[in-house]
Amino acid sequence: MRPYFLLLSTLFIFSCQPEVDVQSIVDQAYQAHGKTLWDNLSTLHYEKQSKVYNADGSVRVNTLQEHRYGFGEEFWAIVNWESNGDKHEINYTDKGAEKFVNGERVMDEKVGASAYESVNAARYTVSQPFKLNDPGVVLSYEGKDELEDGSKVYVVKASYSTENENHSKNDEWWYYFDVENYRCLATMVHHGTTYSYIRNLEFDDSTGIVFNYHRKGYAVDSARNILYHQSEYFYRKYMVQ
Repeated sequence: MRPYFLLLSTLFIFSCQPEVDVQSIVDQAYQAHGKTLWDNLSTLHYEKQSKVYNADGSVRVNTLQEHRYGFGEEFWAIVNWESNGDKHEINYTDKGAEKFVNGERVMDEKVGASAYESVNAARYTVSQPFKLNDPGVVLSYEGKDELEDGSKVYVVKASYSTENENHSKNDEWWYYFDVENYRCLATMVHHGTTYSYIRNLEFDDSTGIVFNYHRKGYAVDSARNILYHQSEYFYRKYMVQ
């Protein structure tokens, strides 16, 4: 009878262990990244250097942008950069975006829509993980995992749907939070038929908020197997008020 008793005891112990609460993981990640300062943010400035690669390793995009954001009653953003001798600027609010080249507004709806989406993406990235509690985001816990360098992480999935008026895409995101300090070590996004995996390699906490400093992106399959190096980013000169 003893083995049967031990089996029942073991099952009882495991059945009594509390389930991992996804909201608890997100809340602790918020605190680890500087939630109190983020919640009281009025302005944010940073520089973003981006390199985007083709599958053969050649550079497709290489830009250095200046981003300025305001977090008042209505969010606004101004993004500036130079390309091929031309000065580019995007003026953004939640209602839309305008693109200027050498001071002249580009009167093309597609250009405006593209500018709006590009700032949306940049805003979402720099706001990680604080956007996870936005209205309509469906969070689920997908267990523990191990990244390529051996880092142990909690995996949180965030699902977005255009059925919600504040979501522009039907995307799925996976966040990988360090089990020790709850920093976001990586993300993966499923958009359309493609998957992208981004490693957050270095951080900048000079403002009291933990921002990304150095990131690398990879094209991957649904199992997170790397297909090729897709992008690399450096974020510098953070200033907040």
